[in-house]
Amino acid sequence: HNDPAGEVVRHGHADGLGVVLWAAGREVLVGGGRSTFEPDAWGRYFRGARSRSTVIVDGLSPQIVGATLRNLLPDSYTRAEGRLSGAEALEASHTGTARLPSPAILFRRVELGADGSVILEDRLEGPGEHGVEILFQLGAVRVAREGTASRFRLFDAENRETALVEFESSAALPFDSRTGGALPEGGGWHSRRYGDRMPGATLVVACVMRGSTNVRTRFSFPPA
Repeated sequence: HNDPAGEVVRHGHADGLGVVLWAAGREVLVGGGRSTFEPDAWGRYFRGARSRSTVIVDGLSPQIVGATLRNLLPDSYTRAEGRLSGAEALEASHTGTARLPSPAILFRRVELGADGSVILEDRLEGPGEHGVEILFQLGAVRVAREGTASRFRLFDAENRETALVEFESSAALPFDSRTGGALPEGGGWHSRRYGDRMPGATLVVACVMRGSTNVRTRFSFPPA
């Protein structure tokens, strides 16, 4: 998801560089949706970054909700380059993190592996170190971690495995999985249509990025 002109923010969501992923007709990464236009906690959550499969840096949303970013930032809001044929990869970046005291540029690369897997690679370029949260809104209703490994299996409502998720990084990767809750800010809620909301699994990866630190996330899928 990109907004090169910075126009859609006034009527959009904070989902810069967000990803939605289907495999074999099953949801793997879902959009958070929008259950209400009310300016309450639910409205802020569903319009904000914590309901999306995107990246939050130093607690800062990738977009300023309610404003046109091109009027606030000196550079274009997003820059996308690459292709999904030939190299079978797309790399995109945005300058939303240029608002940080220690400015940085966030890059996300999406690649189709030779084995049919999908690899996401997230990295920051800029000085200093930054606290990063990588959020995945899962179509799964159950998330099973394989011991203490950085591997998770996702299962749907009929207990069918939909994907294996594996993480690789030079940094330590604490994980958190959330499903529903009394307040929405932490994640774990989806909306398939306006007026409705349902608990759903959110997987959060937290780490500190500095220098050349990156995080690679591989989604592999069982045979159809």
